[in-house]
Amino acid sequence: AAGISDRNLYVHGPGATMERMNTSPAAPIALYVESFKNYLFLARTSTFPSRVFYSEVGECTSWDTFAFFDVNPDDGDWITGMFVFDGRLYVSKTDAIYLVAFSVLDPVEGDHSVIPLENVKGTVSNRSIVVTDVGVFYLAEDGFRVFDGARSVRISEKIQPTIDGYIASRAKYTAGVWLKAQDEIY
Repeated sequence: AAGISDRNLYVHGPGATMERMNTSPAAPIALYVESFKNYLFLARTSTFPSRVFYSEVGECTSWDTFAFFDVNPDDGDWITGMFVFDGRLYVSKTDAIYLVAFSVLDPVEGDHSVIPLENVKGTVSNRSIVVTDVGVFYLAEDGFRVFDGARSVRISEKIQPTIDGYIASRAKYTAGVWLKAQDEIY
């Protein structure tokens, strides 16, 4: 016999033992967080670096064990950021940006699609992603780029190390900011 109370499933087995199983586990510990269409998205856990987890719609404290989708998990790359632009959710890896299209997210009856965008380089630094009214600016391996929702254009040369002993992996710490009043990006 089984019963559900306060997000816990109580199962009575043989020998009058009772087990309690949490039917709504805690949110995964992830590097990236984004909110979109009343869902909360968490991406890149230590165990699943190419996976995006999502909450129940309108309920960011409720997480189904099977509420996730993978973003090209076999490419050897990790998710490097997420952002919302022009009413759409995007997930970035180093070599590509993916559009996540859906009307309903559900582990059983959902209709999501993860669509790689052709010839659109992704970011190397989630902190460099700056969403503005005219596009999304970010640092890619080949320089700074601006993304308009369909294509990405390089707007600078590749960033060259200028300090002795510079480590290329420090690019992941690059941060960007938009001063909307002056329409300036740093």
